[in-house]
Amino acid sequence: MKKVLLGGLLLKAIMCSGSATAAATSTDGTYTGTLTCDPLPTTTRLQVKLSMAVEQGRVSYEREILQQGKKTGRFERGTGTVSETGDVAVNGWGTTPSMKFDAEYKGRITGDRIQLEGTQQWQDAGSVHTRSCQIELSR
Repeated sequence: MKKVLLGGLLLKAIMCSGSATAAATSTDGTYTGTLTCDPLPTTTRLQVKLSMAVEQGRVSYEREILQQGKKTGRFERGTGTVSETGDVAVNGWGTTPSMKFDAEYKGRITGDRIQLEGTQQWQDAGSVHTRSCQIELSR
């Protein structure tokens, strides 16, 4: 009787861990693509590479901040969550020597694609500028 009970519990544990792993990895992975944003008063339209990692319901991303189209060695980084239904919400931030900004993006993972929309709010010397952005990624 002990062997049957123990065997049944072991089988149940294996089955549960297998389904939990499958659920955790259905959207997990590294996604790459582009961030596209409307211009700021002193810039042109932005289109830059971005990478995003999804792991067990958590999201993190980064992209290099450009200044006049040139790399700065500074990064926009952010974190967020993915719901069981694929809804994504992330908050990010970045700085340059003269400005700082906060970002918020929301959207959805569908299959191997992530599509997000949101805003960046830039602050410099007493001015605040908000611009709309879109993120398109795939794995």
